[in-house]
Amino acid sequence: VKGASRPDDFIVVSAHFDHLGTIGGERYPGADDNASGTAALLAIAAWVKAHPLEHSVVFAAFDAEELGLRGSRAFVEALPMPREHLALDVNIDMIGRSDDGRLFVSGPRYTPALLPVVEAAARTSAVPVHVGHDRPMWLTGFVADWTGLSDHSSFHDVGVPFLYFGVEDHADVHQPTDTADRIDARFFGASAETVLSA
Repeated sequence: VKGASRPDDFIVVSAHFDHLGTIGGERYPGADDNASGTAALLAIAAWVKAHPLEHSVVFAAFDAEELGLRGSRAFVEALPMPREHLALDVNIDMIGRSDDGRLFVSGPRYTPALLPVVEAAARTSAVPVHVGHDRPMWLTGFVADWTGLSDHSSFHDVGVPFLYFGVEDHADVHQPTDTADRIDARFFGASAETVLSA
């Protein structure tokens, strides 16, 4: 979607649409991981198309995230815009439910200028928003570092700032029980709105 005032500067909004498929005859639907992210990507794209932002926005749905971030790595190796005009990746991975009701945002530790953006979105969010999971585990008392966890890692590796929206693992992650009936519609909608706000 072409930007209204800075059409040559880009933000990528990304999510991965692949999951584990069928293993040993058992189907792994991936409703949260990552159909929730893909659905949010599509809804945000529809809104941005109707309400263009200042920057141009590329909506990228990646394949093969579960196989080692292959889709996003291929994208950053052949960017459709000059690297110096790519300002940010906003990655959405697992926002469909949360055991403790919290949405996390990773990335501001690497780009502190993004923290006020996240804080402003958090102030209007209908779900609690926490910044974190972007520091080495030995600095955080063994809280997991999500820097290399999803497609935003491919952007980070080439120096592109990122915001990664997601939740902590729940019992259905990478299980056949990650089904649509377990998605929390209220949490999912509020989380997608928070991503859009940011």
